[in-house]
Amino acid sequence: MHPAQPGVLQYIKKGSKMLARHRIQLLGNLSLALATIAATSVSAADKIKVTLYEEALCPACIGYFDAGTDLQPVNSGFWVMYENLKDIVDAEVVMWGNAIGDPSQGSDAVTCQHGEVECRGNLLFGCAKNLYPDVDAQLSLIHCFDSVLIETFPGGLPSGTVNMTMMDDTIKACASETDVNMDYDKLDACASGDDGMTYLQAEKDKTPGHTGVPFTVIGDGDAECPPPDDLTAAVCGAYTGLNKPEACNAAALSSKEGSWTSKVSLF
Repeated sequence: MHPAQPGVLQYIKKGSKMLARHRIQLLGNLSLALATIAATSVSAADKIKVTLYEEALCPACIGYFDAGTDLQPVNSGFWVMYENLKDIVDAEVVMWGNAIGDPSQGSDAVTCQHGEVECRGNLLFGCAKNLYPDVDAQLSLIHCFDSVLIETFPGGLPSGTVNMTMMDDTIKACASETDVNMDYDKLDACASGDDGMTYLQAEKDKTPGHTGVPFTVIGDGDAECPPPDDLTAAVCGAYTGLNKPEACNAAALSSKEGSWTSKVSLF
């Protein structure tokens, strides 16, 4: 074995020192990453559950979901609340509403308050919820659908104006706009088959007794019907975790009614 030359030895020593420094830096980065993961886990554990119970063609539900947006600049509904507080909320929309019947017995055994087109919408949203677990995508789909109806019928939704073609075409267009690019063909196959009814049954099972829709449940609280005018403020008030979002410090939006938010859809 040939002895290493002095210059080579110095290079090795220098390299060892550099390697040691890199190890220290890597350990520091690892510690920071672990601390970040721990903080994220704590934050996730502290999230507050916020559930909106509604149905696809209920005008009051559509108005409440989009309240506070540019199209419905009154109050603070579900979408605005989610956008403001998504870091602290576990958000869910349950689509059964005032429907009656037994989904386990097939579509003919279910009657929706606003007719068979609404049942189709409830099925499509239920399939999207189960096939695509990304909450951002689920809620974006609803927001897109509701926005189309509000823009198309700014004075409110006349009874029977949304037919099956409009329902399907709107959901198809909105599905492609979600961040996960939902596959409408999959949604359609699901909603037209047994899986859709299974998911609809699950929505029914999640829906507590109520007098009308929309209604909300925040954390371990009771069902609120009508739901809070300013849902952002209501959730901020119920949240007990640390580091509330900046939106919790903002002034509440004006509490007034719009053409889409003036009534609760009763049984």
